[in-house]
Order: sequence, then structure tokens, then C-alpha cells
Amino acid sequence: MTSRENISKAALVATLAFVVLALANEPGGMWGLGHLHYLGEYSWYYLGALVLLSLYLAFGPLPSAALERAADIKARLLWGKSPLPRVLCAAVLTAIFYFFRVGTAFLGDGYYLLNVFGRNEGYAIIWEKPLAIWTIKLLQGLYGGYTYWTSLWAFQTVSIAAGFFVVYNFIVISGLISNSAKGRLLSAGTMIGSGWILLYFGHIEYYPLLWLAGSFFVRYALAFTISGKSFWAAILWFVIAVGAHIQAVYFLPGVLYLIALKIAPHAMKRTPDRAAIVFVTLTIAAVLAAVAAMPAHAGQGANPFMTLLPFNAEFPNYAVLSLSNLLEISNLIFLCIPSFLLLLAMALTGERTSADNTSRLLALFAVGSLAFLCTIDPKLGLARDFDLMSLTLFPPLLLLLYRVERKSAVPLRVWLYGTILSLMLTGSYLAAICSNQSSIVRAHDLLQYYETKSKRAWQSFEKFLEADGHTELAEVVQIEINALFPEEAKYQTVMSLVANNKLAEAELLLKGLIQAQPDNGEFLAALADIRAAQGDFKQVRVLMGKAIRTHPNHHNYMKLGQACLIERDFAAAIDALDRAYKLAPSSEEVVTELTKACFFAGRLQRARELTAKVLAINPNSADGNIISMMLLAQDGRKEEAARHYRWFLQNAQDHPDYEAIKESYKDLAPTGR
Repeated sequence: MTSRENISKAALVATLAFVVLALANEPGGMWGLGHLHYLGEYSWYYLGALVLLSLYLAFGPLPSAALERAADIKARLLWGKSPLPRVLCAAVLTAIFYFFRVGTAFLGDGYYLLNVFGRNEGYAIIWEKPLAIWTIKLLQGLYGGYTYWTSLWAFQTVSIAAGFFVVYNFIVISGLISNSAKGRLLSAGTMIGSGWILLYFGHIEYYPLLWLAGSFFVRYALAFTISGKSFWAAILWFVIAVGAHIQAVYFLPGVLYLIALKIAPHAMKRTPDRAAIVFVTLTIAAVLAAVAAMPAHAGQGANPFMTLLPFNAEFPNYAVLSLSNLLEISNLIFLCIPSFLLLLAMALTGERTSADNTSRLLALFAVGSLAFLCTIDPKLGLARDFDLMSLTLFPPLLLLLYRVERKSAVPLRVWLYGTILSLMLTGSYLAAICSNQSSIVRAHDLLQYYETKSKRAWQSFEKFLEADGHTELAEVVQIEINALFPEEAKYQTVMSLVANNKLAEAELLLKGLIQAQPDNGEFLAALADIRAAQGDFKQVRVLMGKAIRTHPNHHNYMKLGQACLIERDFAAAIDALDRAYKLAPSSEEVVTELTKACFFAGRLQRARELTAKVLAINPNSADGNIISMMLLAQDGRKEEAARHYRWFLQNAQDHPDYEAIKESYKDLAPTGR
């Protein structure tokens, strides 16, 4: 038995010990591996069976000859000339993604995204991820509009469809970085079995599209270093990846190397390794210096790196070099790459090999991604955000896999229990995800663990519970929100007072909130509601203009437009309502208000188009029928106008202008009907 195998076995035992450590930790800590606290009874049987199997494969007897032949057959099929076996493998896994798709937001900001996209918001192009947002918006439109359910289906569709291409690319990439049958199977098994595959079970986030583009980019970049082909395909997919999410810029050091290799291939081949080391060192130093120069990253005037020295960080546990954050990064590594220690042991043992274009490219990819992981804004939570940070570990994994086989042949045992180790944690995580109840409980536990870190997350979770029918738990969460965020409880009281027309009491309470948070758009919008009830629409316009600076949602733009409309400033009304319309093109209220503004401004052709859309959204819209009646009457189409008039008389008696409209258009119905 070789020392390489012994070290790999030790790495397996150490990994299992780390899993036990995660179990001993409280549920809120160890963000990723904390899912083990939420496994059901049968999931523990599955996990236990895989643990025993991995230990047997490491230490028990094996029919080596038969397994070697099986490995050769599988490798010849998957990496042969025909793409059909690769397509079938990706299709089978895609079917698994579909049948085990998740209905709750177990990872990331899913509750928030469903809440926002389900309310017709979030469609302004955000510079960090324009292509991802546009794709979700397009799918929601194809699914029939911007609702909670179409947002869920759109995210699930992107996630599952992306999974097919990512799996296919993983198989191709495994053939590019490995040469032997066992090396390729180890690479493919590690990538497909590792934690980021969870993003494709209907995950509600932007990152699956980033992974799709990123996997194509890596595939073609590697092909270029090996064969000199596919350079422009690699550059194109890099641009698409950056469009999907700006974090793909951490591939930039590798992209610059590809460009240099394209321009001067012979010079790059003669580049000594020492020059590469200097380049890597300078890159890391530049990133660290840039973050250090931005004190807002960890609280005003704070040092974002170490908690060992005194400073006033807003979230000191997120400092880059704090023990807490380093533990979370190690937790992320084991969640994304369960076989990390095993691969590291393999990469560091065996014969030394010289660098080549592929290894240099992967090293530069790893430098960029790890610099991103270790220096990104500490306020974001760093490695606690699995979906945000998981792609940062893909390039280092590729570098490890590449070096594993370049050292010496992959032992049969290592291929087997390395793949099982990947499936162990990822499969148990999937078991927790597929249980909606455990997903909800875990989300609640994490919010309690982080307490006041994110009011938005609490509010999104509470709204999800309401939408999903968990009324009792939603009430409990609302009580917790009021306790954790006293200003929220006061704000809810203000809104209740406004609804009951107790304006003086509401304003007195609201002024205290605004004094404490003068730029809070929600508070300013509430004060604007009070001014609107008092008839002071000039002040409404001023307040809504300020509210929109921090809360540029369609509700606030619509309120601004309504105030302008009442003051007969039709140009300003149309401008504000157009902004609301871009954010919420399927909102009946927004389209109706914009229709009124266009009608009164004399933009009749657009008013006709918008009226048709209002009635398509809701044929029983009173305002839609009124404006349609007015437009038809102006056009001399009396019979069609009379039909809308009769509908109005029969169905809109509670409309505030009922009597006035009835009297003004009585000629359309001489019988008085």
C-alpha cells in the first residue's frame, strides 16, 4: 500500500470528524453543514450507509480487476467521440433535478426574491446581474404575468435547465483536465457530486445562470490551452458570465492570460514560474489593499480584516481574518467540496511536475476566485452565503483535480470513496431541502441565530409564510419582528392609525420614526399618505420624491404619479407612472393610473392601448370600462360606448364618481337603464 493511499485514508477520516464537529455545533452556526440538524430518520439511515460504505471502500477488500474493467468501460463511453452518452447522463440528472425540485427557499435570499418578483418589482436592470434578471422577467412573461407562482416557476426553470448544461460541461471538463479512466471518473464524480449541484434542484436565485455561462467559459478556456482552439468561444462565454452576474470578473486574471497566450504563445511558454508567483502575489496584495482602503466595508472607520485589534466593525464576526469567518470559509469548503482534504492530500503527494499552460491558467483562475472569497465586503456575510460564494471554489477544485493526476495515477480506492464522500454530504443536504417543513424550520432558526442582521430577510420570510398558508407561524414571526425591530412595530401602528383615519396620532408617532431615520423611504411614504388624506398634494410630491431615493418601487412611483395627476401636472404624472409601469407592467392599478394620465393629457392613442390592457387584465375594471366608454364616445362609436355605460350602471354603484358619470353620459342610455 502506497503512502499516497494512506494519506488519502487519513483525509477521509478527518473529513468525517469535521462532519461530527458540525453536528456538535449549534444549528445556526456552520451555515452549510448545519443542515444535518434537520435530517429526518430515514435520511440518517442513508447518511450512515454511505459513511460505512466509504470506510469499507477505504479499508476493506476490493475485487480490483473487475472494478478496473468497469472504470475503463464507463470512461470509454462518457469520453468517446459520440456526445450521446454525455447527453444521456446530463438528461438523467436533469430529470432528478426536476422530480426532486424544491418548493421552499432553503438557500440564500429565495424568500425575498419570491416576495419581490411576485409583487411585480425588481425589474429595474441591476448592474450586478442584468442578464439573470432579464431572463427571469422573460420567463415570467411567458408564464402569464408577474405573480408569486410565475416567479417560482421561472426560477425553477432556469435552475433545472442550467443544470443540464452544467453537468454536460462538467463531464467535458473532466476529460480535459484528466487523462486516465479513474482520473476522469474521480473528476466527474467530484464535480457532479459536490455541493454546488444543489443549485439545480429549482433553486430560487440568480446564480444557476452564472454557473451555466461560467462552465462553458472554463470548458472553452481549457480547450484553448490544450489545442489552441475555441479562444473566441471562451471570450464570448466570459462576457455572458459577467452579464449574468458581475462576480464572474474574478476569472479576469485567467482571461488576461488567455489573451497573452493568444497574442504571444511562445513567449508565454517560456515564462518562468517565479514570474507567475510574483504576479499572483501582486494580485492578492492589490485586492487586499483595495478592500483596506474602503472602511465602509466593515462599518464606518473600521478595519475589515482582523478582530484581534480593537475597532468598531458593524458586524465584527464577518471581518476577513476573524476566527469566526475562517471557520465559515472552511465550512463552505466542506459543503461545496466534501472530498477537499482527500484531493489536497493527493495533490501534495507523488512526483513533482513542471507547470504548463493549463496549470497556469487554473492557478490564475484560483487566485482571482479566492481573492474574491477572502476579501468581498464583510457585510455580505462572506462564506455564510453558500450560493453567492460557491463558484469561488470551482477553480481551486479544478486545479486540485488537475494536479492529482499529474502527480501519479489515481488509486482505485480513492476514486471510489472520493466519489461516495461527495455524494454523502450533498445527498443529505438534498434530503433536508426536499422537506418543506424542515426548510421552513431551518430558515426560522437561522433568522433567530442572526437576530437583527437583516430586517428584510425577516419580513420576506413572514410574507412567504402568509402566502404559503402558515398563518400561525407568520403571526409568531411578526411578533419576533416587532420585538427585534421596535421601529417596525411603531410603523405598523402608524399604518393602522392611517387606515382608521386617526391622522394626528399617526403623524405624531411617525415624526419620531422619521427623526431617528430621516432617509427611510417607508416612513416618508407613510407621511405622504397622511398628507394625501389632508389634501396637501404639493407636500405629497416632495415626500414621495425623497421616498423614491431609497425605495424606488412601483408603489411609490405610482403614489407620486397620482399626486401629480390630481394637481393636473400631466407630464410629471406620466413620467412617474411610466417608471411604475416599467417595474410592474402587469399591475392593474399602475396601468389604470397611467391610462388616466394619458387620457387627461390628450394622448388618446396610448390611452386606447392601455385601456385595452387594463380590460385584458381585469374585464370588470370600473375605471377601465369608464375610460373605454369615454374614448368610444369621442370616436362616435355610440353603441360600443353604451355597452360599457350599461355595465358601469349595473356594476359600479360604489365608484366615487358614479353619479357624475351617470349624469354626464345619460344620453348613451335613453331608457335610463
